Amino acid sequence: MNKVSNPTTAQEMRESIENATEAAADEATDRAEQQAGRAAEAAAAASEEFHAESPQAQAADRAATSLHDVAEALHSTDFDKVAGRVKEFARENPALFLGGAALLGFAATRFLKSSDPAPARPEVEEDDPWVGHVGAPQKTPSGDPMSRGYSNGTTRS
Repeated sequence: MNKVSNPTTAQEMRESIENATEAAADEATDRAEQQAGRAAEAAAAASEEFHAESPQAQAADRAATSLHDVAEALHSTDFDKVAGRVKEFARENPALFLGGAALLGFAATRFLKSSDPAPARPEVEEDDPWVGHVGAPQKTPSGDPMSRGYSNGTTRS
């Protein structure tokens, strides 16, 4: 039994997915543009709090200008053209595109791991609340915390 797909249904699904993707991208772009604009306004307001010639005011002015430029770029960028260029590049250079995508994935993973809000903590022995503190006696293989001295290098007299 041969299955024949209904081209109008497949075409409708494709158009629906494209429309949803485009709407999501437009919404994300609008939010990013608004946030960049608010950040530019905040940086400009911060620069006014400093003396006009101070390094802080100059840095805040540069940040405000850069953020304003980002907001303008987000407003004026045609993401359909950008997506078309990316597709064209991927077709012409598939190995380079895949390598770049993998590199970007590794970089994103490193960034996300480095910004982990809850860093790993070393295990603490439950029977000695002072293990790990500066100047506290260190546990030794023999079990006697005083047999080799303190963690700061001093010994008991």
